[in-house]
Amino acid sequence: MSGAGSEILLICYSSYDNSMEWSTKNIVVIIGLILTIVSIISPITWDYYTHRSGLEFRIESSNSLLPADPLLKDFLITYQGKPIRNLTRMDCTFVNSGNTPITSDDIMDAPTINIPKMSGVIAAIPLSTDPQNLYANLSININKNEVKIGFSLLNPGYFIR
Repeated sequence: MSGAGSEILLICYSSYDNSMEWSTKNIVVIIGLILTIVSIISPITWDYYTHRSGLEFRIESSNSLLPADPLLKDFLITYQGKPIRNLTRMDCTFVNSGNTPITSDDIMDAPTINIPKMSGVIAAIPLSTDPQNLYANLSININKNEVKIGFSLLNPGYFIR
């Protein structure tokens, strides 16, 4: 039966049941793959969450100080010669929401709050800080209609309110 183009068909049987052995091998292989994946992903995840930096700006409350009252329609309230139709107090918080300390040298430009052109800023005052001795400087640029937030060091959870 030798020669070019001859084929051999071989059919075998076994009386040994190896189905249990095969599934045990599969379980061991699957557990090995899972452990490998976990051992690769866990240091990456740990590094991401322990070295995450974040600055967050929140508007805590906004209250109108000049309500639209029909009794006040004939009154003219001005600030530096400009009429004011609405006066709003906004309480804001600037917080380090990450897991690493942030110094003013770590950011390229001071965080800035831009105010729409139709509005203006009368005052920007830090009401509280955590910790209490945290350096905080709020500077108003009237020409650009913006407030810059200056700080020396914000550890995780530190805030300027």
